[in-house]
Amino acid sequence: MVLNEPGFATSRRRLLISPACLAAALICAPSAKAGQARVSGNVSYRERIALPPGYVVRVELLDISRQDAPSTPIAAVELTPPHQVPVAFELAYDEARIDPRFTYAVRASILVGGRLMFASAQNHLVITNGHPNNADLWLQRVSERKAEEKPAPPALAGEWRVEDIGGRGVLDDLQSTLRFGANGAASGHGGCNNFNGSFVSSGAKLRFGPLAVTMMASIPAIADHEKKYFAALAAVRTARIEGGVLFLADANGAPLVKLTRP
Repeated sequence: MVLNEPGFATSRRRLLISPACLAAALICAPSAKAGQARVSGNVSYRERIALPPGYVVRVELLDISRQDAPSTPIAAVELTPPHQVPVAFELAYDEARIDPRFTYAVRASILVGGRLMFASAQNHLVITNGHPNNADLWLQRVSERKAEEKPAPPALAGEWRVEDIGGRGVLDDLQSTLRFGANGAASGHGGCNNFNGSFVSSGAKLRFGPLAVTMMASIPAIADHEKKYFAALAAVRTARIEGGVLFLADANGAPLVKLTRP
C-alpha cells in the first residue's frame, strides 16, 4: 500500500483544532505583509479591442540573469480589473531574494476565460543595475495558434485534497486543496486563503511558479498550516501517483505533500 511509504503516516494523522477555532477562522480580514519592496506600473495594449468582464491580468517578476537556463520566478500577482486597460499594478517581492549583481525583469499577460490573449513581447528590466522599480508594460496580441488551450496532464488534471504535509498531518476538518488546470494554471485553497499560480510538468518532474495568495488573516494555527503548505508547494520538484494518491516531493525525494481526490 502506498500509505506505508516512508515519510508519510500509515493513517491520516491530523492535528486537532476545535470548532471554536474553525469558526474564528471564518472571520478573515485583509492583512498586509511588512518588509516587502514593490514594483509598480501599468499594463496596456495598442489594439482597439475591448476585453470582456472577468478578464485576468498576470504580472510576474523574473530573474533573467542566466542566459543558458530558464528564468527564475521571484513573485507574481493576478488582478481582475473592473475596467478596461490601462490596468495599474503593484507587485510585492521579498528583497532578500534580490542580488544586486543579477538582472530582473517584469512581464505581463492577459487571459480571457483561462485563454492567453495578450502577452509581453520582451522583458522590461527593473530593480538592479540602475533600473527603476516601475514599469509601463505594452502587450501584444497572441496568435490563435499560440493561444490554443493546452490541457493539464490527464493524471494530474482537476482537484486534489491535501491529506498530509511533511509527514505531520493536517488540521482536522480544515480542507486544503490543489487544482491543476489548462495552460499550466494551478489554483486551490490553503485553509483560509485562495491561491493562483502556474506549474510546469514533464514526466515525473513538477515545479510550481510563484503563488498569488489572497491576504486574509486567520487564527495562528491556520496561518501556520497555510505557511507550511505554500512553502511545501514552492519546494516541489517531483510528483508521482500510486493507488490514486498523489505524492509531491523535493529534489532529493523527501516527501512534502500527499493528496487524494475529493
